[in-house]
Amino acid sequence: MSDLTTSIIAASSALLGVSVTGFIAARSEQRKERSLERQLAQQNEATDRAQLRELESEHKKWLRDRKQAAYQSFLNAMHESREANWQLYGTADPSITTEEDFANGANLARAARNKVSQVSYVVQLEGPEPVSAIASLCWEAMEIEYGAVYRFTKNKRSDTLTEDEERELRTSFDDTDDRYRNLMARFVENARAALNQLPISQ
Repeated sequence: MSDLTTSIIAASSALLGVSVTGFIAARSEQRKERSLERQLAQQNEATDRAQLRELESEHKKWLRDRKQAAYQSFLNAMHESREANWQLYGTADPSITTEEDFANGANLARAARNKVSQVSYVVQLEGPEPVSAIASLCWEAMEIEYGAVYRFTKNKRSDTLTEDEERELRTSFDDTDDRYRNLMARFVENARAALNQLPISQ
């Protein structure tokens, strides 16, 4: 074999070696790049999932706070309305209260009843259905109580109630009171269950 042939073979071998080495290095870099891309994609997905969970948690906390505020406002309004009804009832005796006392008591009771109506609508929107359903029944019970107290007080002041009518109205008060207590207990139970399904704000 001539020196020229040997030189050509050596050069070709060297060139082939460089090419193979370069090819292997390039493939290795490609694998590294793909691996890094996969890791980055996985990290991004994990970050996205974590951020989504955080957003969902924040949204649930916001819902809980809003529902809790609505439920509390309803409870407060129901209590104020009931107190106003009994203040109106306290003006039934004309020997110790005036017509102005009766008118003021009636206006106060009416305003308190209207407030219950307003906040009950908020509870209807907030839900869930078991809570809104009980809230509607509570509102109806308060309406019945207000009507009974107003009729009793007005007729008692004008001395137009018979003994039977007065006895019937007082029995109605007792029945309404029992229904009110039962419904409010059910409202609190259902409201608590609804809130327990949502996280507490930190």
